[in-house]
Amino acid sequence: MLAWSLEDEARRLLEAAELRRFTATTLTDVDALMERLGRIRRLGYSVTRGELDPDVVGIAAPIRDENKQVVAAVSVAALASRVYPEAETEIAQKVLATAQEISDRMAVVAG
Repeated sequence: MLAWSLEDEARRLLEAAELRRFTATTLTDVDALMERLGRIRRLGYSVTRGELDPDVVGIAAPIRDENKQVVAAVSVAALASRVYPEAETEIAQKVLATAQEISDRMAVVAG
């Protein structure tokens, strides 16, 4: 969700936070994290592999309200050893489709 915050707000939050390393691939550098947030915005989803737990891959996409504001996210997590990098895009497309469906349903309820 942080990827869809204003860039200066995201940077301020990251700079104020204690960025702890959980694994060798955990990002703790604010500039590197800001680059990651930009990539997430460009792709429309996030993929993490081994950043919190060494054998977990997570894929997430934003859920938007009727005003197109990001209000939540949907994600899947799996054992990294069972999700080959080649499958990440296919899984991400399914997560994006699910996020869009939830967003659409929220818009109907709000409308």
